[in-house]
Amino acid sequence: LDPRNGLLLCSTHHALFDDGSLTIDENLRIVHVDDYPPESYSPADTWFTQRIHGQPIALPEDDRLRPTANYIGRRNRQ
Repeated sequence: LDPRNGLLLCSTHHALFDDGSLTIDENLRIVHVDDYPPESYSPADTWFTQRIHGQPIALPEDDRLRPTANYIGRRNRQ
C-alpha cells in the first residue's frame, strides 16, 4: 500500500468524494462539483461543500506521505 494514494476524510466528505461531488485538483485544492443551484443548499450542506470549494487540503508535514499528482490525475480521469 502506498500512503500517497489516500486521503484522510471524515465520513461526510468521504461519501461526497466517493460519489464524485468532491475531488482534489492537481494543485491540491478541493473541488466541489454538482448541478444543484446554490439556493437549494441548507446551511449544513453549504458548510460541508460549497464553503470548502477552492480551499487547499491540509498536507502531512512529511513530503513522502503527501498525495501525488499521478494518483490525483488517475482519480480525476475515472
